Amino acid sequence: FIHSNNIDHNSLTGNMTNGCGLLVRKTPFAQISDNVITHNTIYPISIYYGVGILFAFPEGPVYMENNEISYNSGPTDISGSVGGGIAILDGFTEKILISCNLFRYNIGRFGGGFYSSSCNNMEVSNNIFDNNMGYSGGAIGMYHPSMTASHGQPSLRQYPGPVFVNNTIVNNWASYRGGTAHLNCLIDLPIFFNCIFYGNTAPTANDINNIGSTDPIIISYSNIDPDNNSGSWTGEGNINADPEFIDPESGNYCIDSCYSPCAGSGIDTLFIDEDEWYIAPDHDILGRNRPLPVFTQPDMGAYEVDSCIINDLAEFQISNFKFQIYPNPTHGISDIRYQIHDIRFVLL
Repeated sequence: FIHSNNIDHNSLTGNMTNGCGLLVRKTPFAQISDNVITHNTIYPISIYYGVGILFAFPEGPVYMENNEISYNSGPTDISGSVGGGIAILDGFTEKILISCNLFRYNIGRFGGGFYSSSCNNMEVSNNIFDNNMGYSGGAIGMYHPSMTASHGQPSLRQYPGPVFVNNTIVNNWASYRGGTAHLNCLIDLPIFFNCIFYGNTAPTANDINNIGSTDPIIISYSNIDPDNNSGSWTGEGNINADPEFIDPESGNYCIDSCYSPCAGSGIDTLFIDEDEWYIAPDHDILGRNRPLPVFTQPDMGAYEVDSCIINDLAEFQISNFKFQIYPNPTHGISDIRYQIHDIRFVLL
């Protein structure tokens, strides 16, 4: 257990330099929570893994929650190097939860903010990836080799991951490809849903660059420009609009409850087929219940906001009847939702 520490301003140099801020190796259990891991720097001779944190070959569950991982940096020109913020190597079937963290201004070659290899049972939820930079994968890098290269590990699709859900991924960039993410996966491709992708840039694929497999990754119920992806992908329920953050200039990426098209546009359960389905987290990055209000659809992104109430018509309760108008005031088209607790005729 590592809790409520400042792990900062460390530096390493040398051949094969790993885990400058923190190195966690072959542990049967790891919980890293409420820490600030910042301004750690690696100056490698040849290769590095995980500047801020390296989790190497976990032998049990890893929980990383409510941390700030920021301003950790390694050079982007050292081939084979991964993870400016954190790297997780060969988790295989172990449960990996990366939740409610802030990844900001980290630099690494492959996966500027976050990198994982062969972590097939992994959930990355309620995180903010902001202004991270890499050569491939400004915010995220992922590598899932073939079964032979994975030490004989089978395809693990019966597990509930890898899944990226309710993340806000903004203003990351890559100098080569994948401003948001670079994915090199031969098996167990990740699934993205309820995420906001906005303002990410790269010469190839401003958002997601998918290589390694002709199978499509799944991106659903997310705010994303479909022209910003490279490689095969599919999905449903996506939108492409300004997310209307409250104050992005100061780093506040909470969406505006009255005007954001991302409010109420997520989904609580994503069904891929009858044997494969994913559930959105029941809380947001601040610990608030999701969805807000109850019995509605969750928001996209790391924050869950309550319904907009500008005047008495925005939301009101009559007996067992709940009624919402969004947006209010309207921009020309409004979404009217109502909920009743029994079967009966309704007149609007």
